[in-house]
Amino acid sequence: MANGSVDVEDLFERGYEFLATRDARLRQLHVRHLRFVDANLADATAPDWTDRLIAQGAVSETVSRHLFYIGKRQIDRAPAQAAAILLAASRIAAQLRNSPPELAAALQAYSLKSRANALRHLARYDDALADLRAAAELFIEARYCTTEAGQVHYTRATVLHKMERWADGAHAARDARRLFLTAKDARRVTHADILLAVILYEQGEVSDARRVWLQLEKQLATLNDRESLARVWLNLAVYAISQGQKDDARGYLTRASSTFRALGNRTELARVRWNMANYLAAFKSRRAALFALERVRRTFDALGAYVDSACVGLDAIELMIPDARRGDAALTRYAQAVASTLVKAGLAISSANALDQLKRIAVARDRRAVLADVRAALRQLEAPCTPAPFTDMDEAETGPDLAPRV
Repeated sequence: MANGSVDVEDLFERGYEFLATRDARLRQLHVRHLRFVDANLADATAPDWTDRLIAQGAVSETVSRHLFYIGKRQIDRAPAQAAAILLAASRIAAQLRNSPPELAAALQAYSLKSRANALRHLARYDDALADLRAAAELFIEARYCTTEAGQVHYTRATVLHKMERWADGAHAARDARRLFLTAKDARRVTHADILLAVILYEQGEVSDARRVWLQLEKQLATLNDRESLARVWLNLAVYAISQGQKDDARGYLTRASSTFRALGNRTELARVRWNMANYLAAFKSRRAALFALERVRRTFDALGAYVDSACVGLDAIELMIPDARRGDAALTRYAQAVASTLVKAGLAISSANALDQLKRIAVARDRRAVLADVRAALRQLEAPCTPAPFTDMDEAETGPDLAPRV
């Protein structure tokens, strides 16, 4: 460049500066902090991890959004890590002093709402509801629109469903549906309808639930919402298994499995396999079902989803009971392993008697009554066994529309 003129070579060498987006320039400004975050992600579940990030000066909109998108992508793959990362995203957003207050509030709200989804996978329902209450207040502070309010109601409805609070869950789902209709968001209206059909199913209105899912199957295909469509197929598979419809059940399970695998959704794929095991128990053999259940149990253990892992274990014990002799050593070992998982899930103090019975189930007079007691204890913990997911979807799919993704 000479005398203020710009040569072709200068344009080629410096073109990235002209073409760089505002967000790309921000990433360059905070590149040291982003690299520090990425290099230490493996420690995200450590209690002092966020404090270390803040001590390194990694406090910016860019870092908060970076953590949000990393955490959100991990919800269905590693929910414990996702919860820790999303909490860090929220805490860093709360530290922003030079950003517009509405933007900081929005970053916190999105992070907490997604964290609630991760906590739901971990059966930490009270913590999830607390995050959702905080997110709702922050969205108000951020002056956000109808869709975001609907998403909070929807996520709250999914948590209440997990807790088997059917009336409260239906009320929250209807609130979400009303807000999505107002926002003309057809895709999320179908999500609310899936959940409302689930509640019908749970309350015994199985034919009505199936009718709704069949209608939604067509709508979701038109909307090209593959993940929700896979969940509808899984719901229909659960219905088909319960009705002894072998061919229909197999077809729906196959379609759901291939879709979740293609989407990389480990949590939902594990739930499909749980229902595949139920299919094998109903239509093939207990031995094949036990083998399948053990694979699912290991997957849930790896995900940190200990309630689900224990529930799979209880299903396996139920299948083992008919062939197990009194004092059977294999049954005893397996039951003790499941009891240990239940302790990890938080059942130890409140249900010590049920756990003790489970450990000694091989010598119990009424083994099925022991399983019933443990399942009742899980309900008291508000963490009931639910082999079908029905509704587990993260409604924060697009994230904060504040700037391009980091």
